[in-house]
Amino acid sequence: MDLGGVLLLPGLVNAHTHLRLTHLCGKLRPTKNFVGWLARVALRSRLSSRAALQRAIADGARQLLAGGVTAAVDIDIEALAAETLRESPLRLVFAHECISLDPNRAAQTALRMMKLLESQEEVPLRRRHGLAPHAPYSVSRELWQALAKRIAGKKAQEKRPPSPNNKPDGADTAAASTASTTFTAPMPLFLTLHLAESADEDEMFRTGRGRMVRWLRLFRVLPRNWQAPRCSPVAFLEQTGILNTAGIAAHCGCADAADAAILARRGWTVAFCPGTHEFFRRAPYPLAVLRSAGVPVCVATDSAASNTGLKMMDEMRRLAGMFPTLTVREILEMATTIPAHAMGWSADIGKIAPGYCADFSAWTPCPEASQLDRSWFADPPPQCAATIIGGEVVWKKSG
Repeated sequence: MDLGGVLLLPGLVNAHTHLRLTHLCGKLRPTKNFVGWLARVALRSRLSSRAALQRAIADGARQLLAGGVTAAVDIDIEALAAETLRESPLRLVFAHECISLDPNRAAQTALRMMKLLESQEEVPLRRRHGLAPHAPYSVSRELWQALAKRIAGKKAQEKRPPSPNNKPDGADTAAASTASTTFTAPMPLFLTLHLAESADEDEMFRTGRGRMVRWLRLFRVLPRNWQAPRCSPVAFLEQTGILNTAGIAAHCGCADAADAAILARRGWTVAFCPGTHEFFRRAPYPLAVLRSAGVPVCVATDSAASNTGLKMMDEMRRLAGMFPTLTVREILEMATTIPAHAMGWSADIGKIAPGYCADFSAWTPCPEASQLDRSWFADPPPQCAATIIGGEVVWKKSG
């Protein structure tokens, strides 16, 4: 396959995005007021028709392909993205979102979410499903605990080997024994959430005051008897047991050393979204704090509603600008191998190597030197020439 003079990279892996918000790109101005932005996004989403949301999801998927992305995690609501992208060539993890601050409905909501997962079709290395309880400020303690309990129960059940007494009709003991030794356990449940994203969230949990609390009370979704845990959002989630299942925590821009230690101990990966960080004009990102604690950090786009688009290369370029000491290898790993591992596909995607899927992204300009240097991320920005998934060209730049 001759693509001309291009630089061949592994297919990029976007570990956190909201494709249903693609139609809001450029509709909301950058702001420091995260709570106000949340309110506007919630309103616009409610006013959007199902057809409009499906078009946004499909357009977002096309943008990912045009930007060299071959695999992604999408935050899905009511399985709309899973339905819309049934035929997309992308390798996708649909993380089904739940939001509820009502403690009285926690058990019912947890059961509903687990049943939703069980109803979804999974295709090895193509379609995977998981849970996305939204954030500490939008999910009750009781729901976090109920989800943690159900996930723990599911993990215990999956670890239990099949019983010889449950062999198929007509199967002899030897066949049952062979089946037992070749039994392959399913992949662990995928989990992702938003965490330690804003100063408003941090203030809410540490003090019980602030803009986030006022907003939630205004919309009458925060229970009257709600009490601040007087700790960081990360420490709060550890108390609920939900962090016992490793997953992807999006943002973590307000995480401190103690939070980083918790995430590292529990095996979590953080998805940093530089475009969103700039959109909300936040303080310098604690990348060094997270990495020094042993937390793997990858790069992602988040939604187009808090970014200039869905281009992973833009996020990599922003990352290079924010952190001049990062090497090219480190930047590329944050867009390939690290998110692939967090998604459970580390043995199959994220690398160009024997035994891996033939997922590539082709880029211009192609540097003449044998080694890439950081100047490649400078202006003019690299352009995606083609995206290949499983050896098939799924997107190619015209001309």
